[in-house]
Amino acid sequence: MTHNRLIITSSCEDEHFNSKYLKALQDLLIPIVLMDRDVKYSNFDAVFFDDILGAFMGVDALIKAGHRKIAALCGPTVMRPGRDRLRGYKKAFFMNNIPLDENYIFYGEHNMESGYKETKEILQMKAPPSAIFATNNMVCLGCMKALCELGIRIPQDIALVSFDQIETFDILNLNISVVYKDTEKMGKTAMNLLLEKLTDKESESHTRRVILPTEIKLKGSEKYIR
Repeated sequence: MTHNRLIITSSCEDEHFNSKYLKALQDLLIPIVLMDRDVKYSNFDAVFFDDILGAFMGVDALIKAGHRKIAALCGPTVMRPGRDRLRGYKKAFFMNNIPLDENYIFYGEHNMESGYKETKEILQMKAPPSAIFATNNMVCLGCMKALCELGIRIPQDIALVSFDQIETFDILNLNISVVYKDTEKMGKTAMNLLLEKLTDKESESHTRRVILPTEIKLKGSEKYIR
């Protein structure tokens, strides 16, 4: 007999839609584990990264380097990663007793086009920031594209820290500081939770939520040089 089972990372921003259809799957007694994205009104097992701490560490590194005007390139805050990374950004200012300027928070999508557009807007500000915190690796790529077009150097002209690593950065020796998350570990943890649901009937009686750690890898792009 074949057992149906699912590991789901939802890309839909309509959490009511997600909840409705995942509940239908649950009613079919299909084991489900959420990965990286949460769904409101559900009690599925799940694996997440500590996005709040990760964003806090990224922005805190910029503050420790001397930056005070730090722009945030944010994705949609209707999903857990977007909300938590924005919370981590704000927490870094609060914990360092630095006033938060909401004008430096730019909301868009978690894609390259959004990062490019938001960076162009940032650079047109009357008082542009000395640093940018990109809350997603694709947003960071768009940001770097805009900076390259305008001949703005990292970190000589502006500092940059990205949430999520991109292997191409290291291959091209770009030395971009990143908040690192072990996606391979997330996948293995999700699979282990799913296997436990299939083999351990007691696991079905309670919801398990695993929060994996993130870490900051500083490579020099966070420095304050101007």
